[in-house]
Parts: sequence; structure tokens; C-alpha cells
Amino acid sequence: MSTARRARTAPAQPAAGPAEPGRSADAAPPVPANDPAREDARPARNEVVLVGRVSAPAEERTLPSGDVLATWRLVVDRPAMPRRAVREGVRPVTVDTLDCVAWAGRTRRSARALRAGDVVRVEGALRRRFWRAGAGAASRTEVEVAVVERLSRVAVPPRRTPAPPASEQPVPDAPALAAG
Repeated sequence: MSTARRARTAPAQPAAGPAEPGRSADAAPPVPANDPAREDARPARNEVVLVGRVSAPAEERTLPSGDVLATWRLVVDRPAMPRRAVREGVRPVTVDTLDCVAWAGRTRRSARALRAGDVVRVEGALRRRFWRAGAGAASRTEVEVAVVERLSRVAVPPRRTPAPPASEQPVPDAPALAAG
């Protein structure tokens, strides 16, 4: 449809004021830089996505405030190595151990099912939590997990039942001696 035809069929709208230089009077107003609808806008975000191994089963506890949370540690490999170490042929294994916390009931239940060695993917945000301690205020930086997904389960070796002591083991029947 041509612009001229569209202009004839559209109802007339009052002018909102003088047009900015370089813009036609009927163009849409500019979108503010911090508007989430703006495609090129990238406001500051606190998003964490990690894949790592669970170091121990999650522990659930109740805070003095009555809030219940599950905590566990996640061991993740560092993705980048210093260039100097690569040039010298040294390949250090570097990992980070991060505290994870789940507040929502569904996420806490998922965390309780984790075992040491499970590989998981967590999504959430980095948070610094403050509380009163004996000598004053204390704080901890942790990953506040919104989603936890197990990617692989650690293989659990089959349980071995211990062998009974030698004194309790049955003695095989001795072969009958033929009289001769």
C-alpha cells in the first residue's frame, strides 16, 4: 500500500508538536535508552549460569527469621587460562568453589536430591547476604539459585556386604574316608 493512499484512509491525528530535526512529524517518538523494549538496550543485569560438580549433598536449615533454605557448594572449572601458563607448557587445573543457596520450595527439593559428584547446571543471581553475628554484622556472597538441573548422576558403586568373619563361615563337609 502506498504512503499517499495510507494517508488518505487513516484518520487525521492532531500534531503533537514540532518535529525534531531529521524526523518526520508522523514518526514514532524515540525509545528511551533504558527501556527494556529497546532492542539495543542492555541494562545492567545480574544473571549467573554455572555448570559444575556438587561437592556434598545440600543441607537444609531454618534461619532465625523462619525462612528455610538449602545450601550446597558447586565446584566449577575456570574456563580461561593465563597466556603465560600456556606458553610455558604449564597447565594448572584451576577450579572455583561457589556457595549456592535455594530459597524456593521447588528448588530446595531439587537440591536435596543432589549427591556429591553430580554434574548440575544452575541459573540464578549473585547475592550478598547480611546478618547479625556475635561480634557484629557478617556477610556472604553466594549464588541465589532459581533453577537447578542435574545433567548427570554420579555412579554409585554397588553396596558390598562385608564377608562374615572366618570363625562364622561354614566349614565344607570333609570327604568320607573309605575304610580299606
